Amino acid sequence: DGRRWILHLEFERETRRITPKRMFQYNVLLALANDEGEKIPQFPVVESYLVYFWPGTGQSDQGVYRHGENLLRYHTLFFYELTLEAIEAAEFWELLAFAPCLRHIQPDDIREIQKKLKENIDNPDTLHRLLIFLAFYFKRRYNKNITDVIKEYDIMAAEKATALEIL
Repeated sequence: DGRRWILHLEFERETRRITPKRMFQYNVLLALANDEGEKIPQFPVVESYLVYFWPGTGQSDQGVYRHGENLLRYHTLFFYELTLEAIEAAEFWELLAFAPCLRHIQPDDIREIQKKLKENIDNPDTLHRLLIFLAFYFKRRYNKNITDVIKEYDIMAAEKATALEIL
């Protein structure tokens, strides 16, 4: 429809009472930081998704923050309930790295996932997306830097930067 929009993804490992308020704050800050209006504000539409990874988390999250009479709605997504087909349809292929967490995963699915991940990491841009995703995940889930988990991360990141310079 011609409107600008921002996709905001937030990942949680547990349900917290402060989460709806934080989602509201992020939405407002994203809209303000991306205002393109000179005299009249022209804010983008911010679509927020809160992804819960682990079974049992996020069940009490209504996806709503109430500020007086105003409501901010955001989408909640329960990763562990997804199917491989849903992940592929959403084009978030880097989530395939976490597919073993899915409830209905089978051994044959794991082989297919490995094949798809290998297809995607040959491209420097998609490899970069996966590395960023993994770096964020390890920091949030285990409070570790990615270099503590993937020792070659710095080398991989340098190779990515070199590949982008060539393009």
